[in-house]
Amino acid sequence: MAVAAQESAEIRDRMTKAAEAIHSEQSRSVNTADDLLPLLHDWLSRQKERQGVELTASEIGSSLMNHPGIGNGLYKILGSSMLLSNKLTASSEYIRLLGMRVVNGKRTKKFIFDLSKVEPE
Repeated sequence: MAVAAQESAEIRDRMTKAAEAIHSEQSRSVNTADDLLPLLHDWLSRQKERQGVELTASEIGSSLMNHPGIGNGLYKILGSSMLLSNKLTASSEYIRLLGMRVVNGKRTKKFIFDLSKVEPE
């Protein structure tokens, strides 16, 4: 960045934008390196009636457990409402990539997904 700044403000700005883009992509890769995100996306794409409605972590987990090819780690998360709820709320990637909103109820959090609000990358 120091060398770019010596060249010109324009080159420094371009280098800054490139560095920010790389950082963003690396963060996205780390945050989405799990099996849950693609599974949720596939499930929501196939079951449109699940979009736009409030779903508890228990409802989401029980529906996804029937999906073939679930690994042991993911099976453990899906089998625990608390683990699944924590996982969904731990990363902004679920909000950005699945159009997820969290609704705090009296006893539990509920999740609303809307793939139509997701901007294509």
